[in-house]
Amino acid sequence: MDSGHDRMAAKAGMAIVDLVHRDRRLSAVLTRDAFEDAVTTVLGLGGSTNAVIHLIAMAGRAGVKLTLDDFDRIARTVPVLANVRPGGQTYLMEDFHFAGGLPGFLSRIPDLLHLERPTVSYDTMREQLDGARVHNDDVIRPRDNPVAAEGGVAVLRGNLCPDGAVIKHISAEPHLLKHTGPAVVFDDYRTMQRTINDPDLGITADSVLVLRNAGPKGGPGMPSTACCPSPTTCSGRACGTWSASPTPG
Repeated sequence: MDSGHDRMAAKAGMAIVDLVHRDRRLSAVLTRDAFEDAVTTVLGLGGSTNAVIHLIAMAGRAGVKLTLDDFDRIARTVPVLANVRPGGQTYLMEDFHFAGGLPGFLSRIPDLLHLERPTVSYDTMREQLDGARVHNDDVIRPRDNPVAAEGGVAVLRGNLCPDGAVIKHISAEPHLLKHTGPAVVFDDYRTMQRTINDPDLGITADSVLVLRNAGPKGGPGMPSTACCPSPTTCSGRACGTWSASPTPG
């Protein structure tokens, strides 16, 4: 809870009225460059698998084609600078806010942004970032000391996800990023809850739990089931700390 939320909500309403007076429409703001900057921002913050779904959906409504390939391409150029949990080690988003927030963060990656595009409040992104500062170099890292060298979300492809999937690898323990083990597949969340402790499944710490039909279509709406219930037989290690999402649509 933060009193700033009420102030921001009021300012958002005022900004909408101002946009109407200036006849600035969403089509002038939600451009290809804007969506690429949004992807850059998400990846540099450490990422969210849900952001992939939301941004692709928003781009589609705006008439902009945005795909997993765009996330994959941009992820290879963007360092993670936000030292906030779960990708970072110490801080929370409140600390990020007081360290300079989004303007301060973006001021550290101007070369990765489209600075001449219009924003809701300014004629150019460059104007919006003018005067932005970072007040704590441990919360918002400098470029020469990133949390990670590449974006916090990666695109995966393989026989389990021929159309692509995403994983927030920065929040995973390193030993989980390369693993071989038997797959235990559940067709839906209720079945998993009901049977995960069945000894006949033979689940161990090496097992890889696969939950089907829990994406944006099968959920529906991408329910928060990334944190699978831990089988008592493996002390919670089977699921680890990673999550993956199927491609929207």
